[in-house]
Amino acid sequence: IILADVTNYMNQILRETRYFLMKSNNEDNVELSKSRSVWSTPPANEAKINQAVKETRNVILIFSVKESGQFSGFARVVGTSSKDGEQIPWVLPPGLSNRTLGSTFNLDWISKYDA
Repeated sequence: IILADVTNYMNQILRETRYFLMKSNNEDNVELSKSRSVWSTPPANEAKINQAVKETRNVILIFSVKESGQFSGFARVVGTSSKDGEQIPWVLPPGLSNRTLGSTFNLDWISKYDA
């Protein structure tokens, strides 16, 4: 990778960008997201992210696992959410089902490293 290419890529991502912090209940869901390049969130969050995708050039999701105190990576949202993708086996807290989640966003992971 050429440093100039990385710098140009990062400059484009940082310009006209909205950011959202995604706090996952567990690390399993973040790992599923990284391996399948998708994310699902409750409908209220889904609507905000979809609106941001329509209004700005880039939408970045910053991931952390609740109460971990750690950064888990960040990804660019590729487009608005869709119900057309595969069913993801998210690990949800007791009493919740996949029906509590909205549709799925496709992601382009920029950093998959924990810090």
